Amino acid sequence: MGENFTTQLIELRKLQHDDHAIKRQLATGELVRLNAEVAIRKEALNTATPWERARLYAWAYAKASDRAVLVSLSAARIYGLSCLSTSTEVELSYIRSRRPGYGRSIPGLVRFRGSRLREDETQLYDGARVTTLGRTVIDVARFHGVTEGVVAMDSALQWSRSSPESLDQYLADCSNMTGIAQARKAAKLSTGKAESALESLARLAWTTWDDPRLFSVEEQWECTLSAHLIRVDFLLNGWLIVEVDGAIKYDGQTFGRTTDEAIRRERDREKALQNAGFIVARFSYSDINGPQGARPMLRQIAALFDAYGARGPRSAA
Repeated sequence: MGENFTTQLIELRKLQHDDHAIKRQLATGELVRLNAEVAIRKEALNTATPWERARLYAWAYAKASDRAVLVSLSAARIYGLSCLSTSTEVELSYIRSRRPGYGRSIPGLVRFRGSRLREDETQLYDGARVTTLGRTVIDVARFHGVTEGVVAMDSALQWSRSSPESLDQYLADCSNMTGIAQARKAAKLSTGKAESALESLARLAWTTWDDPRLFSVEEQWECTLSAHLIRVDFLLNGWLIVEVDGAIKYDGQTFGRTTDEAIRRERDREKALQNAGFIVARFSYSDINGPQGARPMLRQIAALFDAYGARGPRSAA
């Protein structure tokens, strides 16, 4: 759908009263309401990915809300941060509101949070009223748990939208809030090196893995082979390269390469690494965040340790 997909949102209250074409499209279902005041073409909504759909709903409420502030995951979606959840439920709050019931929540569609927001904890971002970045990622961890918090914090740190120091300051300011212990834990587990939610999940899986053969994890590791700089997602124990591949890498659009070109470049890169003595293992969404969580990935890594030993094939040569 592209980065400017929000331009497809139609703000109904800005239309002329006698705009019969829009009324007809709403009546026939060609246009679909995301809320009372914002609509989108049905085809655009149906072809959006689950993550894009969640962002569309967040933006729809950002455009429709006069006083409410988007918070937590909804604010994260406005910023373009990585999120695990694909729920289209929109999270809102009001400045100085302590009670969730101040607004009317609609299960599955809108949830009002009692967040005790201060004016200086909100800002306009691309026209949307949202919590500041630091407050946003802390609320993600408070309301949705450590894992979702790590993903959001990694994303904010990775793209230089925040810093560890600013997160520490926000944690100090929010020290009395419910769920702040989850936010502190998420901050400690965040590195800012992960370039996707899947990379954050893979790193988290290794922090709790009880296989003693894993003794070293290097994130975004770099080497030079044949005068070319190569960066990999992870290097385990100095010999096992782990690449985490989301479908977006091969969608033929996001990185300005066709699918065939992306696959060819990956194969050439992998061959160079293998010729240098590394073992390369690739994992996808289903290996890391499927029904079994990260267990499929961990089982495959354990099998490679069984085959090559903890220190890899080069140690036996």
